[in-house]
Amino acid sequence: MMTAFVFGFILLLSLGIALSSRGKKKKMNVEEYLVGGRAFSGILLFFLAVGEIYSIGTMIGFPGGIYAKGPSYGLWFLGYILLAYPVGYFIAPLLWRAGKKYGAMTLPDLFKGHYSNRGLELVVALSALLFLIPWGQLQFEGLIVALSSLGFNLSPAAAVIIAGCIAFLYISV
Repeated sequence: MMTAFVFGFILLLSLGIALSSRGKKKKMNVEEYLVGGRAFSGILLFFLAVGEIYSIGTMIGFPGGIYAKGPSYGLWFLGYILLAYPVGYFIAPLLWRAGKKYGAMTLPDLFKGHYSNRGLELVVALSALLFLIPWGQLQFEGLIVALSSLGFNLSPAAAVIIAGCIAFLYISV
């Protein structure tokens, strides 16, 4: 019971902070939402990238994947984590400059701007969606394991629906 109270309190507190921060900003447009108005410094982008790469995937996806798929998954994940950031370190500045040059807000926009090819833009968009499915599935498996250890014995379908509703709520706010 206490776990549910603390979990709900943290959820409501973070939602309250998100709502209170809305009133202080100017009206958002798509560019402001997706690429921060192109106003982030390199240092801030570095820490955002590190946080994105090493946070939720490492805390939920990695243990959940090992629990669900066995220890061989851990070797794959460690290899991915150890290789993804060094490769991104060299490629991300190039993508950043190209994105500014073409006014791109997504990777498919970047490919369309550089190659002037709508078909290539669609292939990149569909590929990105396709390759995100296993990542999302592992996040939900890890979420189910984490919620189960907190005492929330939910069916996988219920956990996914609740997580999807919470994510939608945060994104829409």
